[in-house]
Amino acid sequence: MRKIRRKIYFLLLAAMLAGTTPALATEPTTSTLTAEPTAPAIAAEPATPALTATPATQAVTVQLNGVIMPWQGRIIDDRTVVPLRALATTLGLAVEWHEREQKIILRDPKTTIQLQIGQYFANVNGHRSLLTVPPQIIEDQTYIPLRFITQNLHTHAVWDAATSTVFLTTVTENPVTIEPVTDDMEGPPAKVEIQYPRLRGLADQAIEAKLNQQIRDRVMEFKKATLAQAEENRQELSAYPDAPIDRFYIGSNYEITFNQADLLSIRFTDATYFGGAHGMHYLRSLTANLKTGQIYQLDDLFRHKDYQAPINQAIMAQNKERDWPFDPPFLSIDDQQEFYLSPDGIVIYFQVYRYTPYAVGAPEFTIPYKDLHHLLAL
Repeated sequence: MRKIRRKIYFLLLAAMLAGTTPALATEPTTSTLTAEPTAPAIAAEPATPALTATPATQAVTVQLNGVIMPWQGRIIDDRTVVPLRALATTLGLAVEWHEREQKIILRDPKTTIQLQIGQYFANVNGHRSLLTVPPQIIEDQTYIPLRFITQNLHTHAVWDAATSTVFLTTVTENPVTIEPVTDDMEGPPAKVEIQYPRLRGLADQAIEAKLNQQIRDRVMEFKKATLAQAEENRQELSAYPDAPIDRFYIGSNYEITFNQADLLSIRFTDATYFGGAHGMHYLRSLTANLKTGQIYQLDDLFRHKDYQAPINQAIMAQNKERDWPFDPPFLSIDDQQEFYLSPDGIVIYFQVYRYTPYAVGAPEFTIPYKDLHHLLAL
């Protein structure tokens, strides 16, 4: 089941990168804005059959900054979801419900988030974002995945399986503004939909310019190479009437996975389709120090060079639990191993087909900081 959901997630990502988010691109006009419901429910519409909670859902206790919340989350299909209005208002956001579009807008002084019932795509300050589970109405309340909250509302979650409790804490992020830069093109040779982050507000403008250039160069290098490949494939296939050359696309998006203690980590997801049974997706990342401008390789994070052994052991143990087929067998990471930082640990990832089949996607393994603390230099 997890393998199927992972494949669906990457297919949805490819759809997003192909430009299927027009419904979230523009805020609704004031004529569609209804008065905010006085009841705790964010929506008065009954849940559609596809979105109705089943008896199999598991209740989840939520603590926020040490206080038990008077409402609960749920686990549905191995995903933790939480009631949107209750959590958003607790975090200080205003909540708007737009009845006609079945759309929710969250606002605070720095953030505007648009979500739509049943849709996997969200708009966060102009950034096209993908949800692991779409917003859904359950018993007259809208639920969204907890992961989306932690990604976008300055919080960190720790799960305690023994008590079915999520411990949420608000976090202090770096004093930097991160804006999406959009670089779209309709083609030919391909439809291009690219977003990448631009940093603003760093104390050292030279470091800010350097990091922004590094980010842009990485994305533009991908765009240039894939446009050339798209043109080559287009010319080769143009003689075949049924060739899907009008559906070629190139996409790139990003997620800020860590933004604390002067460190910034960015996870990029690239996707292409140039014909064939399916497209391809690739992970890339960048981890930088916002004070010094240093861009880290994995071994820069450690005091000692024997860090690979515990990471290798953790990867093997996690993969045994997941029961994913590794072919060829995994032996060890190397000095050029790709990674990014998350609040929970260092995330090691491998590209599609490196060890696993396409259906698995790009496997990722989180190595908790506590397991590496005696080796870390940061």
